[in-house]
Amino acid sequence: MAGALRQETGRRRISVQLIDAIADHQIWAERYDRDFIERLAVQDEICEHVVAAIEPQLYIAEQVRVQRKSPANLNGWECIVRALSLMNSRDQHNVALAQALLRKAVSIDPNSAQGHSLLSIATTLRVHMSWADRQTVIPPALVSARKALSLNPDEPWAHAALGYALIWKRPEDAILPCRNAVKLDPNFAAGHYFLALGSAYAGHHDQVFSHAAIVERLARRDLLARAYAGAHNNVRATGSFAIEHYREGVEFARSAAVYIPNSPTAHRALIMNLALAGETDEAKDALQTLRHLAPGMSQNWIRQNAVWSSAGTMKRYIEAFRIAGLK
Repeated sequence: MAGALRQETGRRRISVQLIDAIADHQIWAERYDRDFIERLAVQDEICEHVVAAIEPQLYIAEQVRVQRKSPANLNGWECIVRALSLMNSRDQHNVALAQALLRKAVSIDPNSAQGHSLLSIATTLRVHMSWADRQTVIPPALVSARKALSLNPDEPWAHAALGYALIWKRPEDAILPCRNAVKLDPNFAAGHYFLALGSAYAGHHDQVFSHAAIVERLARRDLLARAYAGAHNNVRATGSFAIEHYREGVEFARSAAVYIPNSPTAHRALIMNLALAGETDEAKDALQTLRHLAPGMSQNWIRQNAVWSSAGTMKRYIEAFRIAGLK
């Protein structure tokens, strides 16, 4: 890390650079202009901004390095870095590989709270993507999340992992750990995403769009959405369905699908909003895409795995997929 300071009357310009000393190239740089009123307050503010900004840059730089190594030769930290990259693909095979790497990471370092947290998130991701049943996936996801919390109660990833898993058990129970995650780190984009998602399913509709806006603002720092720039619009589409704003939900879901067309979640959101907006033919077309991405999708899967707290919303959700032609 390198920095420079320029001072004028009552004002300071602070320049910060993150440099790879081995490769001798700049990874990240930022400039901060601040009025010099309270020195310590300014220092604390700049430190918070820098810490929040450099974490994803470090992971990106590490991913480039780790990709050159054989999976068999990765250490625990490198397994975590590689797993994050694989999870970001939202590809079923890659997520399975990520889970295997994270199991290796926690076997190498059983005290890694982040390793256990990400193992939990990768496990829960399988039901979120419609690849598995929650009755099978969520119990081990909860075990991993609670292990992470026992290792480090101040780890935002651990609270986020617990909240994410609890969404698929009882959405209302997910709200507190997700709030704890973003309280520990207000710039934790994944935490805000899980909080928005849990709020949509739990019926806290006023919270969905405010946290989705934060996810959008923090998109460049989101370690779980590096290849999915549409995450914030995906959760907005879910929230729009919950409040019966189907036309808006269609536009949000379409925008999300543009950025990652192989995401089952984007196509689920598109189908449910299209169907109840009266766009039956388009809903049927979107269902064909979803069936390709999630071959196990069926009305039975929907009934067993959807987690809307409101019985009325659950009924609309099932009806939307019936209209689209899901058997």
